[in-house]
Amino acid sequence: MMVGLFFALGILNLCKPSTYLLAGVGVVGFVFSFTFQDTSVNCMAGIFFAVQKTFKAGEVI
Repeated sequence: MMVGLFFALGILNLCKPSTYLLAGVGVVGFVFSFTFQDTSVNCMAGIFFAVQKTFKAGEVI
């Protein structure tokens, strides 16, 4: 599918702008993945603790 998209953009002479746009989107995705890594790990840990129920009400942690 991507090959067809780049082929169509090459025919329309839009290959360079689309390449720059895709590279920019890739860089932004890379930055967001590192930015939200800790947040997503904490959310997953919270879900894990909620599902596993290792602590009971009234226990001191």
